[in-house]
Amino acid sequence: MQRVHPETAARALLRSASKGSGKSRSQIAEEMSKTLDRRITRSMIDDFTAESKSPVRFPAAWVPTWCCVVGDDRLQRSLLDRRLRNLLELGEHTIEANRLRGEIAECAAARRRRTKVKGHER
Repeated sequence: MQRVHPETAARALLRSASKGSGKSRSQIAEEMSKTLDRRITRSMIDDFTAESKSPVRFPAAWVPTWCCVVGDDRLQRSLLDRRLRNLLELGEHTIEANRLRGEIAECAAARRRRTKVKGHER
């Protein structure tokens, strides 16, 4: 199996998140500029995401801002080592399981209330 170079993978994540955000690259640049208190231009965003250009490295310090602006945390997650990614996923699964338990409990309570109401109508 061929390994993907980390910079290539990062560019693909940047490109995908940019497209999926529903925002123009100019909007992304503007929002990042406000958050980072530094001028970010559309041209810079284009350089970070371009397939054909020689690699322009995306500053690691900007990753959390990027993820927040585009609403996609895959780039930030890709920087975690396997152990931390597993811990994060475990936490997310636990949250989902607790949410489902709550839904089940609500359904059971609603069913009990309906049963009580039907019992009093007789």
